[in-house]
Amino acid sequence: MGRGRKPKPTGLKIALGNPGKRPIRNCVIAPRGAMQCPAYFSDEERVIWDHSLAASALGVIKPADQELLITFCQQVAIQRQAMRELKVMAEKNKQVDGSTSYMTVTTERGVVKNPLLTVLDASAKTIRALASELGFSPASRERLTSDDQPPLFGDKWEKFEHSLNQAN
Repeated sequence: MGRGRKPKPTGLKIALGNPGKRPIRNCVIAPRGAMQCPAYFSDEERVIWDHSLAASALGVIKPADQELLITFCQQVAIQRQAMRELKVMAEKNKQVDGSTSYMTVTTERGVVKNPLLTVLDASAKTIRALASELGFSPASRERLTSDDQPPLFGDKWEKFEHSLNQAN
């Protein structure tokens, strides 16, 4: 029998601003530093790596998150490759009327769902989950804050003044 939701990591609670306002246990924050792109990455994976680091919120991705980022880059590359292969397959199977069919393939077992569609679906699920963890989705960017960025409002009074100015 489960015990409910799995607890959020302490670093995530801190990044979200401790929304539950419960005491936070002492913890070791992941060290800062530059992450190195793995040497075994293909050129396409390197481009995805560089783009992902450039697009991430400042200070959110730490060296401890490197394996997540590696998996994210690999899954994006896999998805792109599968899509390219589907397009090639569609061109080969172009119908007389100009339509394309790549949803199914014919094998010795008969007509079956194209395995590339399964690859696309699995990689999309992994990418979606990792994008949320790494702060790449719009919803996760709203939730995340970084200790490298100054707060939008210095104190509660400044926030209150700003809300009054917005109302007028």
